[in-house]
Amino acid sequence: MTTSASLSLQVNAPIAHAAQQSNPQYSYAKSIREKIWVQSTVDSDGTGDKDMISVDIVRPVGADGVAITDVPVIMDASPYYYNLGRGNQSQVKRDLDVDGVVDSFPLFYDNYFVTRGYAVALVDSSGTGRSDGCTDLGGPAERAAVKAAIDWFGGRTGGYRDWGMTQSVLASSWSSGKVGIIGKSWDATLANAMLTYGTDPSKGGLPNLRTVVPIAGISSWYDYYFSNGVSLRNGEAPSALAGLVANNNAKSRCKTAWAAMDKAAGYGTDSYGVKNAFWRDRDYVSMLWNAPVASGTSPGVFMVHGAKETNVKTTHFGELWDVVQARQMPHKLWLSQLNHVDPFDYDRTAWVATLHQWMDHWLKGIDTGIMLDANKPTIERNQAGAWIKYSNDWSLSSPGKADTVQYLPGPEKSFTASAGGQTEDSMYLDKKNLIYDIKSTPTRLSGRPQIGIRAKLQSPGTHLTVMLVDTVAAGSYFNRVDPLKADTSPICDNGAKPCDGALSVQTLASSSDLCNQTGEDAARKDSCAYRDVQRQSINSDFHVISRGWLDTRYDRATNTKHDNTAGVWYDFVADLTPLDYVLEQGHTLKLVIGGSDQSLTQVSTTSTTVTVDPARTYIEYKEAFDS
Repeated sequence: MTTSASLSLQVNAPIAHAAQQSNPQYSYAKSIREKIWVQSTVDSDGTGDKDMISVDIVRPVGADGVAITDVPVIMDASPYYYNLGRGNQSQVKRDLDVDGVVDSFPLFYDNYFVTRGYAVALVDSSGTGRSDGCTDLGGPAERAAVKAAIDWFGGRTGGYRDWGMTQSVLASSWSSGKVGIIGKSWDATLANAMLTYGTDPSKGGLPNLRTVVPIAGISSWYDYYFSNGVSLRNGEAPSALAGLVANNNAKSRCKTAWAAMDKAAGYGTDSYGVKNAFWRDRDYVSMLWNAPVASGTSPGVFMVHGAKETNVKTTHFGELWDVVQARQMPHKLWLSQLNHVDPFDYDRTAWVATLHQWMDHWLKGIDTGIMLDANKPTIERNQAGAWIKYSNDWSLSSPGKADTVQYLPGPEKSFTASAGGQTEDSMYLDKKNLIYDIKSTPTRLSGRPQIGIRAKLQSPGTHLTVMLVDTVAAGSYFNRVDPLKADTSPICDNGAKPCDGALSVQTLASSSDLCNQTGEDAARKDSCAYRDVQRQSINSDFHVISRGWLDTRYDRATNTKHDNTAGVWYDFVADLTPLDYVLEQGHTLKLVIGGSDQSLTQVSTTSTTVTVDPARTYIEYKEAFDS
């Protein structure tokens, strides 16, 4: 049972106070804004010419109006700049005087970092915004586009003032060549892809890529689309998502390329959901693991994710994080207990300060002290806004954790996996599903749980859902936070002050130092006022903290699909989503086994009876005892 609550929670993540840092000293209003074109190495839209990629730059000038040199670059490559926009205010690039140069940059990076001696570069990924080419879900075209931009800053490829490549331009006249790539969601996914290039000299390498900051990024496109053969996107074709963000040129030119992409992915066949070559080419975890890392070329990795992610699930950060550790790459982690949220919105002050120190260290070589405890993960403890910096590094299964393998009690039990499935709440509340008590003593659950199920079916196949649920006794309640809700009040374009009636707008010029020299931003019409965001909480007697899904026809050992034989016992294994969660006193951890998850997956279209043998069914979970 759930009831609404009016409590809004404030978060205060710890700030690593800097010994030194860059300070605002350059005029934002006088900054140089320019459009640069770089040429990709691929012709993804079949025009006969290699893709031209659009890069919008804002960079500082000195008091005398002369551009400063040795400027590092903070880059955000995205497919969203001219469609969905970025941030809670869906900010897009705007060319207000229609001269071909972007005047208004989305997000806060330009407002904050340019005055501190950084350039900010926003790249339209292939087939989006003003760039040529096709969107291909983090595939060769998108990767080549972003790599070309980083290569230009590093002096390894040409750049041009015009699309026709008649006016060449060098970044070396002002740039140090050092690049840090950041972004959220698809942007972070492209950053993850660049991590594989930045460490692999066999791919040409990216020696000037000094840091990668992925916020809720995909690390394997298969794991974004499927879990053990079950579609996480309702059976959607890859071309559907590619077309969603594509520009008009791509929509007209890329139909053939997208059809080939769907075919390569297995869409429309019974093998859709098998991890084939198409999906392996978009698996950055394996690519990074297999990359022959050259000595001294590893960029620093600052990974940010939400432990309650239902979009880019925690599998993405967890698996990539383990490879980053194994490759001994410098790393830092922020893990909230929220969903698909930028830390700029859930803890603005701490995030901006920490990111500033990180960028100063990796791009300017300033001793900010940020790396002194970088291997101690900063993790939000449950919902209450209390952050803990743990002594042991986080991983899927590291030393400092105890593995518990618990077989289930009782006789064989059956339930009906219904056509159309159930919501997650209904699955827990429906006592006809299989529900077992797992643990009722306080502990910190951390890492990736795994389920092994011995079961037989009365049909050729179905979908199964497994959930770990934090519960309290009937009649008791505890507070849990649902996704964040942004203030919807109007907001001024110039960022100088909140509009009349904008009660929850945070004027960052005074509160967080994001707008320097207020009034200069007004001249550029580049807003640096951002809405406050509150956590929306509810009272409940249960909360799903980890989940997993499997198609009983999918054999993960052989990566194939085949029908089940009715009445025959099978052993199914599935990983659940990684977590870091504190089970409190008086709470009980329960395991739920049910049919299709209507909330997050494509449902099975037929009903069947599933019989489970508890004596041969186990849940494996990990407990961490460090502090």
